[in-house]
Amino acid sequence: RPAQAGAAALAADLRAVEKRLRETSTARVESVYGSLFGHAPGGAHCLYEGEYGPKSDVMQPHRIADITGFYRAFGLRSAPSAAERPDHVTVECEFMHVLSCKEAHALRNGHAEGLAVCRDAQRSFVESHLARWVPGLVRRLSADAAGTPYEPLARLLGGAVEEECRRFGLDAAREQILPPEVGAAHAAD
Repeated sequence: RPAQAGAAALAADLRAVEKRLRETSTARVESVYGSLFGHAPGGAHCLYEGEYGPKSDVMQPHRIADITGFYRAFGLRSAPSAAERPDHVTVECEFMHVLSCKEAHALRNGHAEGLAVCRDAQRSFVESHLARWVPGLVRRLSADAAGTPYEPLARLLGGAVEEECRRFGLDAAREQILPPEVGAAHAAD
């Protein structure tokens, strides 16, 4: 889809999230969150990239180290009081936001080298991380969160990752790592 159509779809999803949140009590949002995501990493709607794909003592620390390396390359470190691991979907999205701000600053100030570095980092991070695991999360969450504020939020997240893939010419349907329960089911096949 063209960039303008993608931006319009993202804006519509954002409005839908806002509308659902206005219509839903805080207690209901919290209750649905607990039932969808639980209080520990893992499960069908896991929000941590490191929990996706084959379980191995090597892969999870490797993925988290790679993610942390991206953050450190841009001078970002987790606060000692940080409540989330670096592979949480919100932390990964926040990193993309920081890169977008740095990209805008470089563009505005005519810093071609800085612009290239930011765009290369965004492309690489989307390709290596977000595009590999977020589609699986979004598929499962969209189906199970119908009628809740998390349904349009899942569409918004999925649409944003799709737009980044489109922007960088990445194949959003290429190899993906599967959600924890799905990965276990496929391993048994």
